[in-house]
Amino acid sequence: MAVIIINYLFNGLTKSEIDEVNSMLPQKSSFKKGDELYKNGLLGIITSGKAAISRIALTGQPLMIRMLSEGEIFGSASIFGDWKEGASSIIAESDGQIIYIDEKTFKEILKRSEKVTFNYITFLTERIRFLNRRIDAFSAGSTEQKLYEFLLSQKDESGDFHLNVSLVRLSEMLNVGRTSLYRDLSALENKGLIKRENKKIHIF
Repeated sequence: MAVIIINYLFNGLTKSEIDEVNSMLPQKSSFKKGDELYKNGLLGIITSGKAAISRIALTGQPLMIRMLSEGEIFGSASIFGDWKEGASSIIAESDGQIIYIDEKTFKEILKRSEKVTFNYITFLTERIRFLNRRIDAFSAGSTEQKLYEFLLSQKDESGDFHLNVSLVRLSEMLNVGRTSLYRDLSALENKGLIKRENKKIHIF
């Protein structure tokens, strides 16, 4: 039996409800840095470690969509139906562990728990909003504007973006030059749109 960590999918569940969900989950799987984590038809929950979701741009270069950390889920586009396209790649940025849930098991969890069903609908709604923000970022005119739109799409409820990778790695993920990234961050800060504090960037 796997032991889940509390994330938005299981928010608000009582201890007995959590125990019931736990009894239905498979064991955790370990992964290594650099592993591909996406598995078609499975919902993944990262219980430790972090990973980067990316897509291949028209230039042939990987373009980071977002970072995943402990407690986050992925695979919602493929768990139901006959989706066969692995459009996104999810590469582990560190060693960690993950729980994979198949369609049958997840359907049973949703049937048994109204709270999980509501949380999952809320999660999907947030994903739609996130993708809309990403469209804005992709259509932005300058690299500075694209960076700001990206930070907006990644910020948490407090308005903060937590930099879990180096700026060099971030520039690679965003497919921009390091010099451009440093310049644009400074420009956004000078304009009062962001404030950098070590590994945290507050977005206004």
